[in-house]
Amino acid sequence: MTNPEVLDTLDLLSEVIVPAHSSDDNLPALVICRMVNLSLEYGNSDGSCLAYLGLAMIAGPYSATTATPYLDSAGSAMTWSKSAGLKRFRARTYAVFGNVILPWTRHVRTGRDLIRRAFDAANEIADLTFAAVSRSYLVANLLASGDPLAEVEREAENGLAFQRKGRYGVSIDITATQLALIRTLRA
Repeated sequence: MTNPEVLDTLDLLSEVIVPAHSSDDNLPALVICRMVNLSLEYGNSDGSCLAYLGLAMIAGPYSATTATPYLDSAGSAMTWSKSAGLKRFRARTYAVFGNVILPWTRHVRTGRDLIRRAFDAANEIADLTFAAVSRSYLVANLLASGDPLAEVEREAENGLAFQRKGRYGVSIDITATQLALIRTLRA
């Protein structure tokens, strides 16, 4: 993608996706579909990876048969992000693929390495908000995988410490709730 106006629009839409989930049920799908349309019409950029993953998230729940091409495109988007040297949204791409896309077709544990890599990639480019989010994703993955609660509790405490240090409100709330669940289960 070379058109500067379209690049700016795609970048803006990439930033709008997360808050869109908190405001309206239909807004994320609208944003993602617009991003896909722009990418198909003008070429790909960093934000295109998120668009293709988002499209898989929209189509995936409807049918395994119908979703297969979208899941394949999500895998291609993740691979393309890495091979093309697109770092800006790599952490988000890894986290979404590991936390949302992979568990549709494989055991939830298979996404764990990508979620851990998302945290590292986010720190590498100073996307600390998404680093905080990926900590919550990791705890959710450990819980869903049935890992020993003592280990999950330790990971939740480490994640919460990271999130509190940066004052990442929503992530703090999510991880604190996860930690409360873990402690209740251990009692």
